[in-house]
Amino acid sequence: LAQVTRQAYASDFNGAGVGASMLGNAIEHGANDLTQAYRLQEEAKARQEVTDAAVELSRFNASAAHELNNAKTSGAMDDDSYTEQFMARISTNLDSVGQKFETAQGRQAWERGSAATQAHYLVSAGELQSQMAGVKAVAQYKDFVSSSSNAVMANPFDFERVEQSAADVINDPRGVFSRIPAEKRDELALATKQQLAQSAVQGIIRMDPSLGMEVLTKGRYDSYLNPDSKHSLMTEARVGMAGQEAEARRQEAEAERQRKKEVMATQDQFVGKLASDSLTVPDILNSNLPPVGDGSKEHFINVLNAKNKISQEAPIKRDPGTFIDVLQGIRDGKIT
Repeated sequence: LAQVTRQAYASDFNGAGVGASMLGNAIEHGANDLTQAYRLQEEAKARQEVTDAAVELSRFNASAAHELNNAKTSGAMDDDSYTEQFMARISTNLDSVGQKFETAQGRQAWERGSAATQAHYLVSAGELQSQMAGVKAVAQYKDFVSSSSNAVMANPFDFERVEQSAADVINDPRGVFSRIPAEKRDELALATKQQLAQSAVQGIIRMDPSLGMEVLTKGRYDSYLNPDSKHSLMTEARVGMAGQEAEARRQEAEAERQRKKEVMATQDQFVGKLASDSLTVPDILNSNLPPVGDGSKEHFINVLNAKNKISQEAPIKRDPGTFIDVLQGIRDGKIT
């Protein structure tokens, strides 16, 4: 049989060609549907991963903020390398979580959010550590100035040495104050000098208000003290001087009360001796009685002489009450 080669047409198959065409179309449509379904599934997955990325980043931000807050209160930021270590942990954790995203949209959302998060916490941790370092430096400065002020107040004439020592500490490039800007350190140094000078003058006033006033009047600390501080210190010196005068008067009055009390005790003792005839002139002369005046040595000598004269002229019955009356007469100034 002769072989004929040509293209087959649907008519060669009578009605079967139409069915084949429909089958082909169905297969083609089925493939398109599968492609569409896969595409829709991938889009849904991508949208879900974008959402997941936002949720994970939100959780991560909350965790990182919590860690920073704990570091602020726990003292972890005292370590100079804290920010570097903190950022290393953040980078590691972000990379680990980022590996679970499979779609391009999910990875892009995570990478963008991750980069923004790292940038944010790099700045936040650095600023917070600088802030905490500043707070610590200020606290240490206050303690330093307080202890230095107490030292110079206790020994005000050691002012120059303490002031130089304080300046050396503030300007030490290896010290805690080295983190403070140079202009701020200059301000601290000046404020420290002023505080130490004020403490030195206060120390002098406490020792001797008059000497404190003299030091201020001669202007010894004028280069350290502003007008308001000097005026305040001069007022403090004047109050101290007035206080000294008041105390001196109080002590004088107390001494006078004590002296009178002792004199009255001696007078009572002498009355008893008069009654027992045991009072002698040496007793009177060696006593604490005043030389003259009411209840004085002169009075008791006169009373003793009068008593001896009466005893020599006419013996009488001894009555202790008589001598008490005599003492009261001496105190009242009736007997001279």
